Amino acid sequence: MSRASRLVRVLAFFPVFLIVFAGIVWAVMTLWNGLMPAIFGLRAITYWQALGLMVLSWILFRGFRGPSPARGAWRHSMRERFGRMRPEEREEFLRGMRSRWGEMRERWGGMTSAEREEFMRGLPGLWQDMLERWGTMTPAEREEFVKGLRNRGTGMSSPEPEPRA
Repeated sequence: MSRASRLVRVLAFFPVFLIVFAGIVWAVMTLWNGLMPAIFGLRAITYWQALGLMVLSWILFRGFRGPSPARGAWRHSMRERFGRMRPEEREEFLRGMRSRWGEMRERWGGMTSAEREEFMRGLPGLWQDMLERWGTMTPAEREEFVKGLRNRGTGMSSPEPEPRA
């Protein structure tokens, strides 16, 4: 598709986007004015206040992150992969997931609240350390590491980290 045809498609879609967005703002205003004064005794709002409320909620709940298409793509690829599995493979996969999470649930249940807090505080550093180690591994070492995780079974304990030079 040429650049000009893409530009035409974007320009043709823009009015549709504006109409849909205006409709969503109108729906927020209508819902607010129909519910909030009756339930909480708040004042009715104007169209522009509804737009401001939407922008504020977007900032508070979505933040300034960009779009994240990877999350949807990962979920889609996992569904496809699960769909291609034979029934025996699916059952083995589910059994493995249940046993791993079951052991973690038991381990978590046996911890005191202080141990849980300590565990949660250590996760970011542990994750960062794992990423650094992964970055220094060769493809063969990564493959061996992944095979070791798969063969480890239900054991949740990890080997002691090697001292860094």
